[in-house]
Formats: sequence, structure tokens, C-alpha cells
Amino acid sequence: MSACTATYYDLKSKSLKSYTARGNNANSKDILKLSTRYSSLDAAKRAALIGLKNGSTEVTGSITLKESNGNFIAGVNIELGSNAPDGREVDGDYLKNIYLGFGIYNGKYHVTQSTHRVSCGSYEVSGEVKRGK
Repeated sequence: MSACTATYYDLKSKSLKSYTARGNNANSKDILKLSTRYSSLDAAKRAALIGLKNGSTEVTGSITLKESNGNFIAGVNIELGSNAPDGREVDGDYLKNIYLGFGIYNGKYHVTQSTHRVSCGSYEVSGEVKRGK
């Protein structure tokens, strides 16, 4: 997100004005517009800065897969989740450790880069992923 706009009522001019906080993502044209009308410029500034901070939901990270099928390549989307692949109830500590997922980081990610390594009977894939709104 590149900006967040908050509106406020200016008592001096007796008109509705807006304040826009700008982020450092100049490539994005996303602007969050807060629907609340604030009572002062200071309140609008605080709300816009908080909205800008909270509205930036991009998550990036690195993943390494020790056993892979080769489909983890740059350009594909993957799903990190908490469900067992066949939808069954998860019981037992071993299965819970595998299928509990990543908590708040569950969801769809885009693979931006991947590296495949094959050596002496092992196949390891590592890559960079990104999730953004």
C-alpha cells in the first residue's frame, strides 16, 4: 500500500478536508481510505499513519523443503495451511506437528524465487515466497 487517507472537519474553514500519509512503496497505487471522519488534523494524521502501518499486510519469507516433488518453482502459488491433505481429523503429536501449519501465516503465497539441489539421493528445494494484499 502506498498511502492512507483520513478526512477531518476543519473548524476554521468550516469544510471537510483530508490528510494523506504516504508510505515508501512508490510502485503501488493502492490507497486505503478510512471511512471515519475525524475531529481535527492531528487526529486524522494519527489515524492515517496507523492505517498505513496496519494496512501493509505483505508477508515475505524463505522456505526449505527437504523432500520435494519439483513443483515448487518461481511463479507458482502455494498454500500454507493447517488442514491434513485428505481432510481427516489430526490426532497424535506427530501428525499435529506436521499439519498444524503456520498459524497466522497460513494462506496463499506466491513463489518469487526457487533453488533446487540434488545430491546423493536427496532432493532439497528452497525459495522465497510473498503474500500481499
